[in-house]
Amino acid sequence: MSSLKESLVKINISKLKLSDKDLDEYCTIHEVKFHETLMKLSNKDKNDILMGFFTQQVDTRYKTISQHQASISKVNHIFKDINMRLQDLDTFILELKIWFFILGYQKIIFGLAFENAIKYSKVINQTDKQLNINHELFLEAYYLGKK
Repeated sequence: MSSLKESLVKINISKLKLSDKDLDEYCTIHEVKFHETLMKLSNKDKNDILMGFFTQQVDTRYKTISQHQASISKVNHIFKDINMRLQDLDTFILELKIWFFILGYQKIIFGLAFENAIKYSKVINQTDKQLNINHELFLEAYYLGKK
């Protein structure tokens, strides 16, 4: 198991009922970056590092998707006929679920989670109108992390 995956398992990420394949693939792709982050911040709490790592991942992907929203929407419109979608949105949704779970786990105030759930679901829905992501999906992850 990777240290990223181990860190997620330790906080009981299985409560989210994510696809093992998607989670394993994500952890494999991001393992080196997470390990580098751990080494740079070795004196910090591992759960704080995990939250910071996912905050950075979410923020970076949000900026990319927001900046290229029109282009992504056009590509997704073309792909809808063949039942495909850009993987960036799927990865963003996976990261958001994990991030909201970590926010709950770390007992971050609900107001922050609520505002971000609305903000991120809005940009996803504007980018791919077929998804119809409700902010409650992310708040559910927040509450699962809090339990």
